[in-house]
Amino acid sequence: MPVSSYAPEMLELFKRASRETILLQIGDKTKATYMRFRFHNLRKEMRKEQHSLTSIANAVQFSITPEFDLKCFPADDQYLSYLHAAGVRIEAPTTPSAEPMHPAERGDAEEALTSFLTKGDKEDG
Repeated sequence: MPVSSYAPEMLELFKRASRETILLQIGDKTKATYMRFRFHNLRKEMRKEQHSLTSIANAVQFSITPEFDLKCFPADDQYLSYLHAAGVRIEAPTTPSAEPMHPAERGDAEEALTSFLTKGDKEDG
């Protein structure tokens, strides 16, 4: 099933969950399992199509809570406390211009640019 067959909100969830934990309150084991399955399938299709948000989707993990909700969260968040305790930290840049874009922001920019360039090609043809 192509990426375009999935709800755009599912792509948006990947963007947001790559930054922060999001809890989808489902409350049903079968539905939560199916929703997680759909997200995994979407990510697989994104890889096949080399979608611009693939690296962001790869940075998101899913788990089903004891209440049968779907927890969507940045994959490495669970390990950051261990890294920080060992003294491994990234210091904020001293100049705002040196700050790189978050992968989700970069993905948004890539999507906008691709859409703009595709639109220009159609108008030229």
